[in-house]
Amino acid sequence: MSNPHNRPLLSTSDLEVGYKDNSLLVGLNLTVGTGEIIVLIGDNGTGKSSLLRTLSGLQRRRSGSITIDEQELSELSVHDRSRQFATVFSGRPENILMTGFEYVGQGRYPFTGWNGQLRQQDIEMTHRCIQQTNADHLVDKSIKSISDGELQRLTLARALAQEPNILILDEPTSFLDRKSKQLLADLIRELAENQNLSAIIATHDVEYFSPIASQTWEIPTGAPAGINMARGDAC
Repeated sequence: MSNPHNRPLLSTSDLEVGYKDNSLLVGLNLTVGTGEIIVLIGDNGTGKSSLLRTLSGLQRRRSGSITIDEQELSELSVHDRSRQFATVFSGRPENILMTGFEYVGQGRYPFTGWNGQLRQQDIEMTHRCIQQTNADHLVDKSIKSISDGELQRLTLARALAQEPNILILDEPTSFLDRKSKQLLADLIRELAENQNLSAIIATHDVEYFSPIASQTWEIPTGAPAGINMARGDAC
């Protein structure tokens, strides 16, 4: 999966992750290239979600630097970050009255301007992302009426609708059946190969993602800690 000619897209230098009085991960020097798939593993509570939130700018770092596309992350506006990252975290949306299409269409906000009005190209992209995640049957359904697994499909579609450079996924297979887990892994591999999309995936379902991984990052038990890095099975 890893291409030696892929340029570095995301990198950290001596990054420390944690909260005000709690350091979780220290001394992180990480690099993600374009089109690379990173599998992040570790026990619950070791800092996987905190690392993902920090890398995407949703959580403040304790120290160190994060560079995305040769720019310091802290210098990017929220709008510019939304062009670089799309995130999928667990949890239900607050506005449960939306249809599936409206929910996925929210992913077009980096392109729609202040009024959020979908143009024809935004509508087409929304439908395309819904098709990619096999969620066509959910287009007209209310968010409040669908299962957690169905919502997970739509949430992934919404992330893809942002057209990000890096897709950040926190336990994306939690509510999916075995067939859907494999389909998700296959989709991410295709996006990496065909669209040069990079992905960082925190997961316990290693058997689905190790075969497509460019790198594996393992957080050892015990804090504060570093990360054990290895080239992935797909290299």
